[in-house]
Amino acid sequence: MKRLLSKSVLFVFVALMSVFVTTSATVTGEFRVAIDPNQTLSYAFTPTATGTALFSATFKPIGSKLTLKLFRSDRTEPIAQISGENPIQLSIPIDRVTLNISYLATIQNLSERTLSGFIEITYPKANCKELASEFTLDLRYTVETVQIQEEQCAVMHKTLRSLPEKLRFGIERIIALPQDPEIAGQYIGNTIRIFGDLQGAQLARVFFHEVGHHVQFAHFSPEQQERWFDLNKRSGSDSDNFARLYGRTNQFEDFATVFEAYTGSSSESIGVAQVRNARGKSIYLEKIRFLASLFNHERNGALRTYVYKTENLFGDARILRASVPIDSDNLPQIPALPEWEEF
Repeated sequence: MKRLLSKSVLFVFVALMSVFVTTSATVTGEFRVAIDPNQTLSYAFTPTATGTALFSATFKPIGSKLTLKLFRSDRTEPIAQISGENPIQLSIPIDRVTLNISYLATIQNLSERTLSGFIEITYPKANCKELASEFTLDLRYTVETVQIQEEQCAVMHKTLRSLPEKLRFGIERIIALPQDPEIAGQYIGNTIRIFGDLQGAQLARVFFHEVGHHVQFAHFSPEQQERWFDLNKRSGSDSDNFARLYGRTNQFEDFATVFEAYTGSSSESIGVAQVRNARGKSIYLEKIRFLASLFNHERNGALRTYVYKTENLFGDARILRASVPIDSDNLPQIPALPEWEEF
């Protein structure tokens, strides 16, 4: 019967698997592979939180025979195994006794032809579990040697928690990818991609930058889109109108770099904009004013906005946010000693 599954049935199966992965575990290694007859592939992983580890395989053609095994580093024999026709899966509980023990997942092709498809290994990691559960995120990596690290999850968790819900809502997936000489981060369709071993404040800045793309694509009103397009068009190629030179690439990188600068240090961004404005160049100050308006909120009946400061702290990121009044020029009034909230 499995050999007769239609493409639509397979799609439903994969969709259901994705829902299970997102809601019941925290990190997923997704590997697209080809496996020859009798070949065995191996993948290592280490859970650091309690929950369930799930090992699944979906190959073409459907119905091909596979064997899945799970090994634990403190035992010689497999702790679980299953043989059968794909799609196939194997799961084990992760309790406190088995935390931080390394596992090895193996898959063997028992058919007489080369199969192509994908393997998923989903397992709980402590900081990532908190990040995934609080924001209903699907956390993935695609290369075994470039997994999402606990420290990275902690920084991304702080970053998202510091943002108003209206700006972060809708981000669905974070993917860790190998280092790229030209790209540190990327945003595509509610998915943020992080390249390489980014850590601390550097990771926070890249992540804020990609969230900036999300804000523009997912949350701008038509009026805001038009307003930003006009600001970008008026900027020309004058570097004084941009947060940094990369912002001259297009209107989207222009906004993301301003978002990154504002969340990196609101006071510094405002100061730079005011200095340029005093020289007769007002566009960057208009951009900072626009950016600050996105963080507007009411407190005790008064309109306020959030300001930010992101610092490096022994390889970690220290993300600070304060609620401040807005002056008559619609700019944040930052006191000498803001009441910072640390995330």
